[in-house]
Amino acid sequence: MVFVPPGKLATAQGKREMPAHARLAERLRVGDWWDFSLEGSRVPMQLIWVSEPPASCAFANRSATSKLEFTLAELSRQVQNDLAKPGKDLDLPLIERSENAMFDETYQGLLQQAMRDPVTGLLNRKGFMQRLNQLALPEQADKAHAVGIIEFDQFRMVYNSCGVEAAEELTRGLASEVRAQIGPDAVLAALRDDTLAILLPNCNRSEGCPAVDKLLDHVKDYHFQHEQHSYSIGFNIGISEFAADRFSAIEAIRRADSACITAKSQGRNRMQIYEQASQQLQSQESLMDWAGRLDSFLNDGGLHLRCQQVMPIGAGTPLLPYYEILLGIESKDGMEISPTHFIPAVEHLQRAHEVDIWVMKNVFEWIAANRSSFAFVGGFAINLSATSLSNPEVMRYLQKVLPGSDFPTEKIIFEITESAAIESYGAAQDFIREIRRYGCKFSLDDFGSGFTSYAHLKNLRTDTLKIDGSFVKDMLQNPGDYAMVKSMNDIGHSLGLRTVAEYVESPMLLDALRGIGVDYAQGYAVHKPCRLDELMAEPAV
Repeated sequence: MVFVPPGKLATAQGKREMPAHARLAERLRVGDWWDFSLEGSRVPMQLIWVSEPPASCAFANRSATSKLEFTLAELSRQVQNDLAKPGKDLDLPLIERSENAMFDETYQGLLQQAMRDPVTGLLNRKGFMQRLNQLALPEQADKAHAVGIIEFDQFRMVYNSCGVEAAEELTRGLASEVRAQIGPDAVLAALRDDTLAILLPNCNRSEGCPAVDKLLDHVKDYHFQHEQHSYSIGFNIGISEFAADRFSAIEAIRRADSACITAKSQGRNRMQIYEQASQQLQSQESLMDWAGRLDSFLNDGGLHLRCQQVMPIGAGTPLLPYYEILLGIESKDGMEISPTHFIPAVEHLQRAHEVDIWVMKNVFEWIAANRSSFAFVGGFAINLSATSLSNPEVMRYLQKVLPGSDFPTEKIIFEITESAAIESYGAAQDFIREIRRYGCKFSLDDFGSGFTSYAHLKNLRTDTLKIDGSFVKDMLQNPGDYAMVKSMNDIGHSLGLRTVAEYVESPMLLDALRGIGVDYAQGYAVHKPCRLDELMAEPAV
């Protein structure tokens, strides 16, 4: 068994890491032998002098005919670039030198395993991070370096069609191709089978772009042939700048990765520079942030239910007001978060059905706990996303809960947007047909925003038509909008549907809609949204 001395593989927890050249000063002992790479050969040289305080040093060969002088910072860079390393003590007896050599070889083997990718021989993530941290030396703190993340496509296809060995062959081929284009000073690392990292030292982001453009031109659509299979491999690159005096190495990699994801969203063979002001990057980073927070919102109380009244406005109508259920999002510090940020992220992450199930579960629990209050309202309208219409978890949940419910299911209205109904027309028909068996009703939301044909509208078999608020809010100033609202109301009534106007923000709008014959109105002129728990204490406005 070989024991590795403490501190060889990692710094102790809780201790601030010393600069590389300061750590090097502690290791220097006059008389020690070092190996230097000179003109392609390894040359042993003995340390003959270290200044006091340690700042410079000198080495000589065995015959004292050649001498090398370095500052400690220069020697540290030699070590980082694998041009210098502690060597065998040539003054020791042969047996002792052999023991030391065996230990060094074992240690270097362990280090190789820890810092290198076994397929390509490149640095792995840990080795790349170590190299970036070495650029945080005091004398380099004000320098900028370009960091890139390169992600290739079709790896999973190659792996599934051709096997592991073919995928590894592709990895090595791509790494070799990239290595040939980036120059001797650049550092290349393998983070995953399909992802490489690149470091261009002393090269800021703008200076690194021409080099990356050249790389993109040479490597894009890389041809890979395996037996009868042929592939054209594309890739995307994200570039960021690393300056140790501004942010950490981890942050530099995160920024480059974020830029790479944004480049990928634009198509293959694209490059994206990390710009904090970029709208695309802000959107991408917001999405990644929500991805890491969604579980805590679903499980730890970050979501709550709100509601807004939908009021019947016809003279002498027997209809009761009902309430649309809205989603409330609250941060840990109690700040309200707009659903306009949360909902698109959830939909992009394909987890909207989980939020829909959470809403339904909590609505049904509220009804069970407030039966007498629920008896005095016309019902609750619950919004469903397009993905929920075809998601088996949503269907299983409703098929489990609705048959045994002890509340009037005809007072549950599921709202589906017109765009969702068009996008998933077949699924919407099947979903509506199945859930209607339990007595629930359906409403087509945002009508007018899409292009639903009369035949489709008729075949969906909804009960209510909600006129898109973008036509309603300006109908008093825009005759075209007024005509659209009237037409949509007539279409709904011709199909036997109740009609609802959204975005009703003034008494004048309310009067105009009543004159047209719209059945319900929803908006601040009717009722301001409140928490569902406050429903019975909240007066209509």
